[in-house]
Amino acid sequence: IAETVGRLPHRTTTAVADAEVALQALAAAPSQQPPALLRGAMRGLDFLIRGNQKLKTPDALTKERLRAVAVLASDPSDVELAAVRRDAWLAVLAATAADASLVDEGLDDQDAQVRRLAVAAVANVQVPDATKRALLLRALGDPSFNVRYSAVQAWSRTLQPQDCGPLLRAAEDRSEEHT
Repeated sequence: IAETVGRLPHRTTTAVADAEVALQALAAAPSQQPPALLRGAMRGLDFLIRGNQKLKTPDALTKERLRAVAVLASDPSDVELAAVRRDAWLAVLAATAADASLVDEGLDDQDAQVRRLAVAAVANVQVPDATKRALLLRALGDPSFNVRYSAVQAWSRTLQPQDCGPLLRAAEDRSEEHT
């Protein structure tokens, strides 16, 4: 139901705001919520944000809740909560709600797809290039090919004019792991 609330065609700013408040409430105290409910709320917020960018930008509480769910601690074997964090990161990307500390936490996640999405956020993070460089160099050393590939893409979009050395080294990556 929460996902559907985000997908509905909201025609006014007030309707978007009402849906946003309802979805925010579902993301309160995320560690106490069932994963299915959180996943629906994250997907709903993602669809709401992406589909209504012209009507309303997400408010501070929405961004705060998305950030909290994106780094929700869980057992590394808990695939349900990993999926919830992935959906939260997608919404964080849509809301441009990431900062360097959130990306840093995301790079520590056990789930490679969460780490990949954290890397994707680097391009929109408003920090000095040195901070972006440090985050992307860390991601270029990730054990997952997908994370390293995203780091190459982010580097190309943000830092390539200054230094292409890490991209040249990444091109020499002979890793067999492509998952």
